[in-house]
Amino acid sequence: MRYRKKPVEVEAWLIGSEEKMPGWLLDAMSSRIAMERVDGSGWLIKTLEGDHFGNVGDYIIRGVKGELYPCKPDIFEETYLPVDDSLGEEGGATSVELLPCPFCGGEAVPPNDRDHHVSCSKCYARGSNWAEYDSAVAAWNARAERTCEWREDVDGGLYCYDTECGREYRWSALPLLNYCPGCGAKVVR
Repeated sequence: MRYRKKPVEVEAWLIGSEEKMPGWLLDAMSSRIAMERVDGSGWLIKTLEGDHFGNVGDYIIRGVKGELYPCKPDIFEETYLPVDDSLGEEGGATSVELLPCPFCGGEAVPPNDRDHHVSCSKCYARGSNWAEYDSAVAAWNARAERTCEWREDVDGGLYCYDTECGREYRWSALPLLNYCPGCGAKVVR
């Protein structure tokens, strides 16, 4: 089975760079989670998997749960893109281009400050909620067209359908919905 990495933001510092050392790394030094080698050739980092060394030219990454780990520069550059902090953390702007709806080609409505999901202005397909703006946009852009089926629910006369995202929705207004509200899969009648 193949997997795709979820779009997340991490913080990183290049070992040996002239860039100011971030506060999270200074905190890790004071708690002895990260220690610079005496000869200046790299760092010892206490990771969740044990002690690891990062050499000059490697990155020290602070993960989504605050964990630290070293990363070789070639892997780092293949895995991460810089985030433009000048756009503002929740400022309604993104460094990721927002693509049209994968189902109807309609214009995508970007996330707002309250609801971090993308939706389509034409067919009302909607992506999942995300904690960050860029993550919502990246998830929307990665979606591929897929379909799910619906059936009539005999209990209570409501309609329901099972989606490819594994969720089941019960809606009295199902005949009006063309797309799964959870993952955006097109509903086949």
